[in-house]
Amino acid sequence: MKSIVQPTKKQRRKIVLEILQQQNRIEDYPYLIESLSPPQDITTLAPVGSGKNISIGIIGGGIAGLSAAFELRKLGFDITIFEAEKKRIGGRIYTHYFDRHKKYYGELGAMRIPISHEIVWHYIDLLGLKTTPFIQSTPADLFYILHRHACNDSEGQSVMENIYPAFDLTLREQKTPWIQLQNNAINPLLRKLSPKVRKEIIEIKPQYHPEIIKLDQLSFRNIFEKAGLSLGAISMLGNLSPLIGDFFYTSSIELYSEIYTLDFFSLYRIQGGSANLPLAFYRSFFDSNVKKYYPNIPPHLLGTIHLKNGHCVEQIQQKIPCGPVTLSSKNIENHSIHQQNFDYIICTIPFSTLRNIQLCPAFSSEKMQAIQELSYENSFKSAQFYKERFWEKEDIICGRKLGGSSATDYPLTSLWYPSDHYQYLNSPYAPPKEPGVLLSTYNFTLDATRLGNLPYNQRIFKINRQVEQLHALPKGYIDNILLDYVDINWNNYPWSLGGFAYYRPGQKNTFSWIAAQPEYQNKIFFAGEHVSGKHAWIQGALKTGIQAANHIAKDFIVKK
Repeated sequence: MKSIVQPTKKQRRKIVLEILQQQNRIEDYPYLIESLSPPQDITTLAPVGSGKNISIGIIGGGIAGLSAAFELRKLGFDITIFEAEKKRIGGRIYTHYFDRHKKYYGELGAMRIPISHEIVWHYIDLLGLKTTPFIQSTPADLFYILHRHACNDSEGQSVMENIYPAFDLTLREQKTPWIQLQNNAINPLLRKLSPKVRKEIIEIKPQYHPEIIKLDQLSFRNIFEKAGLSLGAISMLGNLSPLIGDFFYTSSIELYSEIYTLDFFSLYRIQGGSANLPLAFYRSFFDSNVKKYYPNIPPHLLGTIHLKNGHCVEQIQQKIPCGPVTLSSKNIENHSIHQQNFDYIICTIPFSTLRNIQLCPAFSSEKMQAIQELSYENSFKSAQFYKERFWEKEDIICGRKLGGSSATDYPLTSLWYPSDHYQYLNSPYAPPKEPGVLLSTYNFTLDATRLGNLPYNQRIFKINRQVEQLHALPKGYIDNILLDYVDINWNNYPWSLGGFAYYRPGQKNTFSWIAAQPEYQNKIFFAGEHVSGKHAWIQGALKTGIQAANHIAKDFIVKK
């Protein structure tokens, strides 16, 4: 399927339909469109301008908070966003630029947009952003496992010849390509669910179908065990597919969520970096040409937005039931404390950081339990800026790499090649010789902690050596071409204390509904990927931001 640079809504839906047809899942199409499209527009819930003189505090300037502010502004609310970062917005959308022209950059946070994630595309179109294809995999991807190299050929032959002999596999497993082994284990449990039940995989409900509860109880590893795979096959598949192997002990509902919504088919990236999405929201707040963003709303009826960068909320207090909520925030620079009263609050920060905020009074016991127990997974990313793209040389092992990724059993786990030369895929012409940025590490859970917590110099040394061995390069080769390096260990980032929410077995059924419910008599609403049905994706954060704004609109209209 040929990639379209800037797909229209009609083209996106056609692509989704084609992928579902290829998977014999056409019956899921209406459910996907309904679930992944933007919620009801806030102006259909309350009149424009009706929120004048009503104050709203938003805790967190990530993408959930920004989308909530964008929507609330339509009704005229007075909005204040508290963001702990002094010089940045966007939360875990974090693009690092290596040059002042912002041509060379590495994505330390969210980096790709599936064709099916229609809420993200809604804002991309509305805010005038440009996209290009994100190349998920190519035949030039390589594997380096137990000191053995293999290429990512479509039949899996290279892996069978070079990697299989290192593992204790049954005779049947030895004769089956690895992708088929993986799919044979994963797909039957999804296919046996009816379309109506399947959609609950990404829904937030007070009660789930018994089959969803059963699925939630299983870990990724349990899925492979139930399929009868040997220990050797499970170990091998975990190394070949780090996005599975790193999460062996996570609820399988997370795996099926990404399969159900086609998260790794027909992917895109935002031109110039993912940070352009939160920046586009920011510009819309202060652009004098408001008609560009709100064409049907008179400017004088729009709300105002105040952005308090460098202010960390330390206390949330409600002195009387049904009364206003007071936020106490600390200026990160001079440590001064400020208090401000609001009619409503939207809390978008992860539960991992909310855990450290003083709550007076405490939330409901069920919510407090969710805040304490909801699981967050670590992620470690490193980006390296090179004066030459060694991965694009014609003689590199497995061939020139113009996107895609490679995997290893070393702690770096996986690395990702830039997609900015994707137009040279299957081209007789060589890409231009220029500097480039390699996402030299992208790992999760244990390896993210083990590699990410090494001392800085030791960390770089280890990564350089592992990149060399993965690509069969001589020792020291990387040191001679490396211009700059940056990394982030999301567990150690103070404003997230984790990479993203990811359920442990049973947590969807236990916590998903209660985590999303309001507190303080409908005065505090919650948003963010952690209270969504799409953990770790921009789609989930945006959807909950819109939903929180809509809940406030419904509540204040009733009380008005």
